Amino acid sequence: FVFVNDGQVLTIEAGTVIKMNTSGASKGCNTTSLTCTITVNGTLVMGSTTDPINAVVITSRDDDTYGGVVSTSDGTPTAGDWGRILAGSATSNLDFDNSIIRYGGLSDNMIAVQGSAQANIASSTLEYSNTYGIAIAADATQLTITDSTIQNNANGIGVSTLANLTVSGTTFTANRSGILIAAPGDSTNIS
Repeated sequence: FVFVNDGQVLTIEAGTVIKMNTSGASKGCNTTSLTCTITVNGTLVMGSTTDPINAVVITSRDDDTYGGVVSTSDGTPTAGDWGRILAGSATSNLDFDNSIIRYGGLSDNMIAVQGSAQANIASSTLEYSNTYGIAIAADATQLTITDSTIQNNANGIGVSTLANLTVSGTTFTANRSGILIAAPGDSTNIS
């Protein structure tokens, strides 16, 4: 578990690969809501606009595609292998540039932005989530996503409770739905 407290900034440099333990008590995680989760009440900055070659990657420990093979890998990553990135308060801020996030969403959304949190995601890939690639909720919550790819998730982006979403230059591929607006969401908050 990783916690970024209110007032703190965690910066993950370009080229960093983070392999999250997979689900199941015998594999290092259990099925509680905090399983293999990065909880952000401060600011999480990932990647770099000046280094588009070396992405930050957060993935399953069973994903041998990035960062080589870890000794506990079975080489078969699965959607939902780890938990999520949670930005859940008015002091939460996500700023991702050139990042790849994959195989999360064990029992919830791979990235959850709620409680008036703010998120900016650019030039990034969100893929292979067991649920939503990213979900936003609450009236003052804001997600801006640009020039990114959202693919192979159960659903791409979920919007509810009047959250605000701005999307540009982003490709949605092989998701059950690209953007799903759930009641009481409002399409006027989406551009």
